[in-house]
Amino acid sequence: MKKDLEDYLTESVKDGMAESHLSCWWERYQGKTKGEIKFDLNVNHDGSCEGEYVGSELKRELTDEENDIVNNTLLEAVIDNIEFTNDVAVGWYDTCGDFNLNKW
Repeated sequence: MKKDLEDYLTESVKDGMAESHLSCWWERYQGKTKGEIKFDLNVNHDGSCEGEYVGSELKRELTDEENDIVNNTLLEAVIDNIEFTNDVAVGWYDTCGDFNLNKW
């Protein structure tokens, strides 16, 4: 991974990526286990948008390996920003630290 990508992927950027994703997809994950969410992200999520966005921010095209890093970073950030109770997703935290809970 090039230094510019490493420097770009700060905690605030990671949290912002997670918030953007969770604000759109939370209802898909609510009530699922951590393992189910990880599986869903790995199988069903097209990470090309995140890779294109990060590449645009860095003003260069990312390598395949770097795109994988961005996608794995998103996956980890999404999981890190979800609150689990008994391994079930019950809500998520946004970049302000506010807890978001959608009713079923």
